[in-house]
Amino acid sequence: MTIKIVLVDDQEIVRSGLRLLLQSEADMEIVGEAGDGPGALALCHQAEPDVVVLHIEMPGLDGPQITRAIKQQDPSSAIFALGSRRHTAFPRVGQRRRVRLLACARRAYRSC
Repeated sequence: MTIKIVLVDDQEIVRSGLRLLLQSEADMEIVGEAGDGPGALALCHQAEPDVVVLHIEMPGLDGPQITRAIKQQDPSSAIFALGSRRHTAFPRVGQRRRVRLLACARRAYRSC
């Protein structure tokens, strides 16, 4: 069985690196990429991925909002969230988003 993956990050270079890493796996297929939250939701609705790899800080919608919306569309999709240290100028904001993302993922897991 092939694992369908969607990559979501606002930086093309990050998506390219992830694509290079993951496309070499025989049982994984990159079915699409998005550079912002609204694009990610539209793509996930269309592609119905098994896994969504997304950056927690996205323009348009942030990681928790995207996770919540994807899980509402398709509770079976797994979410793999990426963070970065570049947002350390606002440590409380970053921590709050991480907590919201984890809470959202925990609720989605419990509802499965």
